[in-house]
Amino acid sequence: VTQSEGKYETATLNIESVPIEVYCPVCDKNSPVKDYKFACSCGRPSSDVVSGTELLIHRIHFAEPASVRSA
Repeated sequence: VTQSEGKYETATLNIESVPIEVYCPVCDKNSPVKDYKFACSCGRPSSDVVSGTELLIHRIHFAEPASVRSA
């Protein structure tokens, strides 16, 4: 168990999952990975992951306590 610094106790983390896609050089297209099967929609296996491994932070917002806002 970890304890956060007081000013971050109410912080929330919103996570958006990005679908995993692989590239098929035979079909020259991207296909979504379904049921953890890394294969193109044509059926050929592919380990060339082109989407779904990234971690992108869009925005960080720290709300100020009410006493600071009214000052």
